[in-house]
Amino acid sequence: MVRILYECYKKMGKERRFIIGSGNAIKRNKVLQEIIQQTFQMDLKLSPYQEEASYGAALLSMKAGGYGRPVKDANKSQPVYFSAPAFFCLDR
Repeated sequence: MVRILYECYKKMGKERRFIIGSGNAIKRNKVLQEIIQQTFQMDLKLSPYQEEASYGAALLSMKAGGYGRPVKDANKSQPVYFSAPAFFCLDR
């Protein structure tokens, strides 16, 4: 799964500084966390939210509606959002 998602990420042609992971599959599985970090060669930050599916749906809705940048780091570059089984990236 991680390899396939990595291939999708590379096809986007955009570099990111870190990955945000959400969902119990990632939060409870240290091996999966390590595989993600090794494959993407980026730091993995775990989502602080408990209801990630709802939060992810809200982020995706914001993206689709053209509303702002829900999450950004200090340098205004956008992270990759990685959630099992969902995967998406905000470019705005």
